[in-house]
Amino acid sequence: MIKFMFIFFSFSLFASSERLEINPGFVKFFKYSVDEKIEANSYLMCDGDVVYVSSSNNEFWGYISESYFSTRKNFECSLLKASGQKYNFRLNGRVKPYNYKSEKLKVKPKRVSLNEADKKIVNTQKELLAEMYETSEGEFNFTSAFKRPLNTKITSSFGKKRIFNENHKTQHLGIDFRTGFGKKIPVANQGRVVFVDDLFYSGKTVIVDHGNRVFTLYGHLKKTFVDQGQLLDQGHIVGLSGATGRVTAPHLHWGVVVNGNLVNGFSLIEESEKHFSNLETKNELSRN
Repeated sequence: MIKFMFIFFSFSLFASSERLEINPGFVKFFKYSVDEKIEANSYLMCDGDVVYVSSSNNEFWGYISESYFSTRKNFECSLLKASGQKYNFRLNGRVKPYNYKSEKLKVKPKRVSLNEADKKIVNTQKELLAEMYETSEGEFNFTSAFKRPLNTKITSSFGKKRIFNENHKTQHLGIDFRTGFGKKIPVANQGRVVFVDDLFYSGKTVIVDHGNRVFTLYGHLKKTFVDQGQLLDQGHIVGLSGATGRVTAPHLHWGVVVNGNLVNGFSLIEESEKHFSNLETKNELSRN
């Protein structure tokens, strides 16, 4: 999994002179202010990519991500109103490359060399998920930092390049936690269940929408305990660990998607801790 420096930003109107650095496959929390009240449904437009924000008075905040497959070196963001009119704000960003590790795995040949029927299933599921990740509740529906679903050993980190059966190359865009069969799997934060079904690669899977296009995925489950549309509190058990889908042994595959990009879930945890730590500090200062 990619690793990059997370720095909390909170600038004034002159934030346009600052540069935000990010590595491919990571997410970063941001908070800025402008010189006017921010309208509802405002958003950042970053080189054509939409980043939804939450706001209060003249401040706005949210999470920006960078694709694991990114090849760009720089990007620019503008803050726009729902009408498309620009605020007096500009953010310049720089993408820093990262060198990922690799691993070799052996799995059943049918899970690597797909027949035409399986290819059709996989492509249909990719399209379904891509459409799902574009639709999200309009505000962040969590009020505390994200937590890792398990405190067990990481058996495969995010971003690791994989070679299946000596010749098929791919990459691991999630985090694998070691566990046996039947371990209770809690949701990492508050959110609404938007998917409960079987997927070709991740088997029995639960996907939760946390608002503003932040999603978490729980894969290879033996059994699921939630229903689509159900609103969950942090820690709610979504199912039991298993070995469904493309696996070599039972484990939990935890995926995180922010703004349509599969990203390092640990970066979301770290950045959300800064988000709510800053909020607690602000509240404490206001009480004093």
